[in-house]
Amino acid sequence: MKKSLLISFSVLSLVSTYAVKAQTFTTEADTVFITTTNGGTYHNDITNSGSIDIDIKWKVTSFNLPQSWQDVFGICDANLCRNNTPSTSDLFNGGPYTTVGTPYTAGDTKLFDIQLGSGMATAASGTGYVTINLRDNTNANPTSKNITFIINKFPTSVAKTTKSDDITLYPNPAKNELNVLFNPDADVKIISVYNLIGKAVTVYRLTSNNSAKLDIENIPTGIYFLRLIDSKGQVIATRKFTHQ
Repeated sequence: MKKSLLISFSVLSLVSTYAVKAQTFTTEADTVFITTTNGGTYHNDITNSGSIDIDIKWKVTSFNLPQSWQDVFGICDANLCRNNTPSTSDLFNGGPYTTVGTPYTAGDTKLFDIQLGSGMATAASGTGYVTINLRDNTNANPTSKNITFIINKFPTSVAKTTKSDDITLYPNPAKNELNVLFNPDADVKIISVYNLIGKAVTVYRLTSNNSAKLDIENIPTGIYFLRLIDSKGQVIATRKFTHQ
């Protein structure tokens, strides 16, 4: 009898722990890929997947955007749109979390957008990203998730280019994974990793035409170089990264 009670208590404890840590909200996607020439509004709405009302907070946690993009960048939640201007708030200064202010009832879906203003038409071309952390602070063990918007901006009224400048690595330094973003027109098929003495360490064959997530966990710590190779076998760019 005592053994049976102990097993029952253990099961209840596991169920209780799972309930506390269960994700209370979902988003349309973990990553949103954007291609633009003159800006626009791009959605990644949030849904309360739990059974109680929740309060969502958000914060930009990492980004790599040209200054001309930051100047026309905005984030809209269910309550308010916030642009990156001194008169409202600086989205990229690592400040406190922004509270949506409107509770999400059970099963409720509310908008969450980023906006790129019309100034993108004359902004620099390239590839960049912004990662936003979303948090539910309803209980003592808040759940959170990151969503990333990857932006490819092409010149207006001109042919798309394959500039080697249109390449972003993050995070850098990296620990277990390294993300690589590049212009889709670059036709990148292979990424090779070389150490400081020029020895090939590993090779990745890509399935996406504008990004790659490289597993570097088994590579020794140190400084390395990436070579991005197109379908013709030509090296179109080389980038340096650090594995911590």
